[in-house]
Amino acid sequence: MSAVAGMDGVRFPTSTINVVDTVNDPADAAASLTLNTTGDSDSTGNGSTPDPDWASPNVVAGANYWCHLTVDSGTAPGGSATATWLQLNSARSWTWARTVVGVIVASCTLRIASDAAGVNLLSSRTVSAHAEVI
Repeated sequence: MSAVAGMDGVRFPTSTINVVDTVNDPADAAASLTLNTTGDSDSTGNGSTPDPDWASPNVVAGANYWCHLTVDSGTAPGGSATATWLQLNSARSWTWARTVVGVIVASCTLRIASDAAGVNLLSSRTVSAHAEVI
């Protein structure tokens, strides 16, 4: 996994994050990504990337960092705001959900910065989301 170095030796991965959930009807599909305040993250869905950290090691103080998720194409997620800088002093979570037969997909860019304006950019990653009910 590639990464860029930030403050105090903290590394910020730049690899793609895949959040995928494919289920059989009548179940509902939900693919989600959560960034936690400690630098780790959780992804849900039966085909998701195993919990991709947003910073390593997982000892960072989230209040010193901001995230920004931009939907480049496809369906916008529910949950935390998109297209705005959010301080990581609390968990930030985005979910792509499908409740009827069909599929939703999205390609997004997730950025991490050390300032609220995003000038001091530390990481930029692609988030590929896919929620499908078959």
